[in-house]
Amino acid sequence: MSDSQVRKGTRPLYVQLLDVLSKKILENGMNASVPSETELMEEFKVSRHTVRHALSELERQGLIIKRQGRKSTIPFNPPLREYAQEVISFTEEMNQKGMKASSSVLDFKIIQADSKLATYMGVQLGEEFVLLDRVRYGNDEPINLVLSCIPYRLCPGILRHDFNLESLYEVLEKEYRLDLALATRTLEAIMPTPREANLLGISYFTPLLLMEGVSFLANGKPVEFFQLKFRGDKSKFMVKVFRKK
Repeated sequence: MSDSQVRKGTRPLYVQLLDVLSKKILENGMNASVPSETELMEEFKVSRHTVRHALSELERQGLIIKRQGRKSTIPFNPPLREYAQEVISFTEEMNQKGMKASSSVLDFKIIQADSKLATYMGVQLGEEFVLLDRVRYGNDEPINLVLSCIPYRLCPGILRHDFNLESLYEVLEKEYRLDLALATRTLEAIMPTPREANLLGISYFTPLLLMEGVSFLANGKPVEFFQLKFRGDKSKFMVKVFRKK
């Protein structure tokens, strides 16, 4: 890694540093080392604020564990193919469960990145994204709502596809060679809006599980910002946890 890697272009320095570190971690797993704040400041000639901002974002994405007074550590060392098996399309998931998958497109258009989307994806405000908003069904029963935002420069011409019938991930992989390898996710309980309750066929008092995050290529490049809203009465998740040493 060289200083020039965080000086080219117009993106914020912390985003450039984040890209360099996340790529190294995703490629090398536990064999990658996370330098101290001082070492990063000296190597990349950036401020402590920039370094801390990048490390905080790595921690939010689940790629490192920050420890008070000690170097950050990397909490996993799986081959990337294990993550590729986890980052599957809804169609593949339903097929594994012996259910018929289907979707209904609510909105499909080009938008400009706001501050939240730009921060998550490490791009400039106003960059063009494709927004795809859908209801997804298993055996004709509504299961979740999904919102996907993908840089349009990565998938030009995608608006010609009909995602009432096609799988988004299959199109990204087969037509645009975007093979998703890893996704970082947060999960929280929320109450549905009247519109969301109607789309999912649930009571206004049935909670939803909101999953939000970013999907990456194997080289650490962010490809998709997503929001998934699952019916609380139809969802169950398994989470692996570990104890800090």
